[in-house]
Amino acid sequence: MKTVINYILTILLISSLIGCNRQIKGNEKEVKDIVIQLCQKELKNNLVSETFWSEKRLHSYPLGTYEILKERTCDVTAKYIIDKVDSIYNSFDIKVEDIRIIKLDKDANNVSCNAKLYLNEKESFNLIYNAQLTTDNDKVYVELIKFERN
Repeated sequence: MKTVINYILTILLISSLIGCNRQIKGNEKEVKDIVIQLCQKELKNNLVSETFWSEKRLHSYPLGTYEILKERTCDVTAKYIIDKVDSIYNSFDIKVEDIRIIKLDKDANNVSCNAKLYLNEKESFNLIYNAQLTTDNDKVYVELIKFERN
């Protein structure tokens, strides 16, 4: 019985130590999901602008960001633009791919990466981002440095 308890304690200790040595990777799912969330605001603002300029009847309407238009709940034109932007955005199959490590700092548990954000087969954006684990290895922080259309 004592051997079984020692065996279980050893496994628990090794498991906890493995978690402490976690190294951040620029291509892990959690990092890529956060990168997509950070890009969402820019993408939606780009779509607002494209929608605004593609329809002549909107040219006299005051241009705003996605967030500003979303707040105009009683404005029919703002609702039209938001609905159109959301429809286009939701049609995208957004992926972060072609990830290349620029810099890896194992001591700070930080990685800097170049990547492409693909909206579909034809449209993509160049990205540079940093990802870092907190000192307790519990949370991932991502900072978007560069976001530009290809």
